Amino acid sequence: MSEVDTYQRHSVWRPWKRRLHRPLAVMVMTLAFALPLSPAAQAQDPIEVAPPPMGAPGEVRDCNDPPADPSQGWVCIPNLELAAPTTESGARSGTSSYCTPYGASGGQACWYVTSDFKANFYSNDIRYMLNATEVGRGEMEIQWTLEGNGTFVDLYTVKNSVPTSAIFFLVSLNNGGVLVNGGGSEINFAPLSANQSRAAAGAVRRCTCTSRAVIRDDQNLDHNAKAEYSVSLTAYPNFFWNFYVRSPVAHRDGPPTGQSTIYRFGQAFDLSGDSIGGGFAS
Repeated sequence: MSEVDTYQRHSVWRPWKRRLHRPLAVMVMTLAFALPLSPAAQAQDPIEVAPPPMGAPGEVRDCNDPPADPSQGWVCIPNLELAAPTTESGARSGTSSYCTPYGASGGQACWYVTSDFKANFYSNDIRYMLNATEVGRGEMEIQWTLEGNGTFVDLYTVKNSVPTSAIFFLVSLNNGGVLVNGGGSEINFAPLSANQSRAAAGAVRRCTCTSRAVIRDDQNLDHNAKAEYSVSLTAYPNFFWNFYVRSPVAHRDGPPTGQSTIYRFGQAFDLSGDSIGGGFAS
């Protein structure tokens, strides 16, 4: 089975396909801030690229609010403030979403909780900036599933608008609850996933962590899962733009006597501090 076949046959419930452009009332949050992706062939042209620094906190800005000194690279999302949380009527019980507003200048970034044990993040407009110039855009989709004390990454894809020369994925688990500063400390992580092949504009990059890799915790009352990628654009081979997002917080339920630890997601807006971020390395 090819990579494209695997992607096309992977079945996940995606409420954001129908609701991504729904108008939302705006409620500005004091959080530090990251479409359905179509399959595309990925050229196999190995190159030598060293892994960029990853795992550190960083800032994603509103695209209309550049840094005071934009002399290097930075990452932005249009209309970055978060909108009021919504509970979707007619969907699964307890389903909730939390999104940046969709505006004339760009797209959205959304968290979804579709059950006690499944959550998603989806953004269609992550912009890579160099000085004051946009040099590319990324689309990111990720799905987390909770099973007992394990957090699984079932889906993790990135599609870029320009040719890329390498991409690195990192997933980790952190002990931060809702609004905890910095998202809490790291308690577990999966091995770095690297794809050092060239890919055309629009090609879908997939993290190998989706092969049922799991990060576990049965000690903390609350935790969140962080997903980060760092990409090198073909036109700028010595630069990396990185972006990360944290899942909604999962809360420990039990364990009841004689049973294993179980974690459950809260609402989509139950986010830790540092829930979205990014940066630049050269």
